Amino acid sequence: MFRLVKDFINFQFCYYWIDEATTKVSPDLPTFNHAQEWIISYHFSQYQGPERRKRKVDRRLLDAKKQYSSRRKSTSKGRRITDKPISIDIDLAHKKLQILMSEQKTKEKEPIRNFSNTEASLL
Repeated sequence: MFRLVKDFINFQFCYYWIDEATTKVSPDLPTFNHAQEWIISYHFSQYQGPERRKRKVDRRLLDAKKQYSSRRKSTSKGRRITDKPISIDIDLAHKKLQILMSEQKTKEKEPIRNFSNTEASLL
């Protein structure tokens, strides 16, 4: 079972999938939706049997279907692993942003440096 990681690398958010051994199995993905599409494509590529489903996306997730079926209560989330909604399992971005913000606050609190006579003459 893969776990979704949200990270903050080079001042950008990214998402990637890791396996049980915490080995990265996907590329850095720019959005949550890209992460969802990647895992669906991955599972479809791993399936060896004949595929009966025409679409990779569960039709129950489509907006038109939601509007049509809003009168009925659906308790099923789907049978396949790709039908179940994904969520972020590990959020490294939050920790990294806190560190970055604390570093920024300490820089703001540093006193202004007094110039020596030789440095002042260069200005």
